Amino acid sequence: MRSQGYYSSRTGANPAGMRLDCPALKRLFQSIYDDFFRRDYFQEAFGYWCVDAGDVPGTLGTDIAARILVAVRKDDLWPISERLEGYEEHDLFDMMEFLYDHVSKPVDGYFHSFSGCGMHYSTFNRKEGQAEFRNSLNPTLAIYREGYTISDNGEIMNLPEKGMSPLTEANLPQHDPHNVDSRVEAAIVRFRRHHSSLEDRKHALRDLADVLEYLRPDIKNAI
Repeated sequence: MRSQGYYSSRTGANPAGMRLDCPALKRLFQSIYDDFFRRDYFQEAFGYWCVDAGDVPGTLGTDIAARILVAVRKDDLWPISERLEGYEEHDLFDMMEFLYDHVSKPVDGYFHSFSGCGMHYSTFNRKEGQAEFRNSLNPTLAIYREGYTISDNGEIMNLPEKGMSPLTEANLPQHDPHNVDSRVEAAIVRFRRHHSSLEDRKHALRDLADVLEYLRPDIKNAI
């Protein structure tokens, strides 16, 4: 995919060419979800239908809507195809995170040939499935409104402002896991988390200031 987009987006001839609105995001999300579902990336979690055994539940059991209600604290989000049109932005982001938690790449199983039943998998790779799902969602999230991303922890976050990516994505040298490394990482997450408040961002900056204060003796010695 071209980093600067195609002609009309680069030149400004297409006013809607740079940013997606919520209806457009829902349409593209549906396409991504359908693709992963068709390729059985949700078979482990959602189960499958078999001509001999009927409905075979996955790890989420027989009542997926109830599991979503417990996890997300919302009703009427399932099934996605029937409910998606009524989603608001926060519903859509909640379901992206829920699906990220339960997507897994099918690895091994057997093909049930009777009546074209299809593949019944028994082995899955959660980590690889999540990576593929994230890589499919992020190009679309990046051009939605002010820009978002789904992290490798499965959280929807604001993209860093232009010029800030090298700072927020850089690999920090290992220094002190408790007093430095984990606090810097937590501050970055707090600052970028979707709908983080001004107070959240102030808290993140205070944490970074505390880290600098902790490091000050070392800095003075180095200088």
